[in-house]
Amino acid sequence: EGAENGLEFTIVRPFNWIGPRMDFIPGVDGPSEGVPRVLACFSNGLLRGEPLKLVDGGQSQRTFLYIKDAIEAVLLMI
Repeated sequence: EGAENGLEFTIVRPFNWIGPRMDFIPGVDGPSEGVPRVLACFSNGLLRGEPLKLVDGGQSQRTFLYIKDAIEAVLLMI
């Protein structure tokens, strides 16, 4: 639409947002089955004394943003 009709637009690709009630630790504060998000996976491994599962041997990097800050940023973009 932008190329054909000159519609001005912005693409926003949010990265990892964190905040309350967004995740669970299996068998602790959520179901015993299922795969939680990365921070809960790390917390789960630490609590159980298990090795941390790293993507690409630990070479990958992630950026996290607290949900309140993320919402504020999206509203500013709008």
